[in-house]
Amino acid sequence: MNNKELLNIIKKTAKRKATVLHLFNEGLTALPPELFKLSQLEELGLSGNQLTTIPPAIAKLSKLKVLYLSNNQLTALPPAIGKLSHLKLLYLSGNQLAALPPQLSKLSRLEASI
Repeated sequence: MNNKELLNIIKKTAKRKATVLHLFNEGLTALPPELFKLSQLEELGLSGNQLTTIPPAIAKLSKLKVLYLSNNQLTALPPAIGKLSHLKLLYLSGNQLAALPPQLSKLSRLEASI
């Protein structure tokens, strides 16, 4: 998926006020800043891409309950992930994470980190 297509999907998601956005297996290597303006999102699927980092701006998606990050190229998560206070499910398998940020312990609603 090229950047123009991705921005179009984000624009449509914003217009519909959708709470779910799945971008699985799209070959994404980076996330555009526009994604983090979708403050209504409750579920974000980014598994199966080529992401090496997750920007601290992830904290702007404060309503997220489910975050799929499996099967990327992540080596670390930003401490800002600890600000996702509604997060219940976090999928991380298939990455190269050496450690998890201590801020994850602040997520009292987190039921599973898989």
